[in-house]
Amino acid sequence: MSKGKLIRAAIGLIIVVALGIVVLNWYKDFKAASVAARAAKAVQASVEASAAATPTATVGVTKIGGVNFRSKPSSSGKLIRALKRGEKLTVLLKDGKWYKVKDKKGKTGWVTADSEAVMVESR
Repeated sequence: MSKGKLIRAAIGLIIVVALGIVVLNWYKDFKAASVAARAAKAVQASVEASAAATPTATVGVTKIGGVNFRSKPSSSGKLIRALKRGEKLTVLLKDGKWYKVKDKKGKTGWVTADSEAVMVESR
């Protein structure tokens, strides 16, 4: 085999090994992120199930009427209905500026955590 062919073969082998290392590292990162995402979902589901099974507080919409009860924690979430002043809701969890709550009919939704509109009372 000529010297040129040996050099090209060696370069090709180096490239294949380098690509293999890159792909292996990518796969390890992908797998770790996937495992972390599944673990985070499992923890969130556990927290929600625990909160739903043993509610720790109620929300009294005591300051104003017409607080929006939404399908997701966003002002762009679909409006389920407007709440009446003084309506009691079971708090399932707090997510930033939103409470995930359940009304007396068992409907789950989101309300603002703004203390001007909603007051949390412990049971």
